Amino acid sequence: MALPVEPLPDGLRVGDLRACRGTPPERRAYRGGMTRHPGRLLLASLLAGASLGMLALGAAPVSASVPHAPMPARAHGRAASGTGAAALARSINLVPGDLPRVEKWVGAPQAKTDKVGIAAGVKAAACLDGAGAATGDPFGASGETSGTVLADVKSLQFYPKSSALTHLPAANTEVVVVKNASDGRKDLEALGTKKGLGCMATLFSVQSAQQGAGKVRVSASFLRAPRGGSAPPVWARFVATGGNLPNKLKLYNDEAFYLQGSAEVAFSFVNLGSPFKTAWADTIISSVMARAAKLAR
Repeated sequence: MALPVEPLPDGLRVGDLRACRGTPPERRAYRGGMTRHPGRLLLASLLAGASLGMLALGAAPVSASVPHAPMPARAHGRAASGTGAAALARSINLVPGDLPRVEKWVGAPQAKTDKVGIAAGVKAAACLDGAGAATGDPFGASGETSGTVLADVKSLQFYPKSSALTHLPAANTEVVVVKNASDGRKDLEALGTKKGLGCMATLFSVQSAQQGAGKVRVSASFLRAPRGGSAPPVWARFVATGGNLPNKLKLYNDEAFYLQGSAEVAFSFVNLGSPFKTAWADTIISSVMARAAKLAR
């Protein structure tokens, strides 16, 4: 079922909104993680600039090759303090051992968000609040920890060593820990709505421009997400075109949102010219969410 194009904040528009294939129109089950990544959601380290037809992520590699890492120590799903919640988030986040072994991966810190990006994140969170979100940082939209949000922690951004020039394809996660699982469900529900998709598409547009992609056009659609978590997950694909993107290539950002207990887990899979490989994304999601199921109850 096609979704109509709706006007968005700041005069931006989201075109080509399509309902998730194979899911009910009301998307009740997908309302809690689908917004491509509210908050980190989305693209904190998408682009640092475009030069000579190549894209750079603007983050210095932590190492030339990152080996697999062991599973972190067990943490309690409901953290009574910000410190405990942050430890839980770090334990769930994407680590080298979750990545497909067919490649050697490099890890780099996600680029810092500037004032414009921060403002856009806060605006996106407010937009999602209008769609029914229960917290001020649904799946990392605002990046702010306050109220019922105990922690918001980002992973490194990982890309194949063989793609050192572009740093693409790339994958990262962001984990937000909230006080109550019920709040997480409401955040997911908001993200799974048509309005929620529009909120995140607008944020993606602003972040893309701020990270060097220029004034891009963004289309968004729902996709079927692999199973996992304590609530049905949501997957959204955002495709940017135009602006400063090289050779008229499309920039893909697939955002998957999962809830495990009180932990909101947002995945971002970015690539230029074609979507991030489905098999790779499935491997990453399966590994991270298996760990989350043991740590966040």
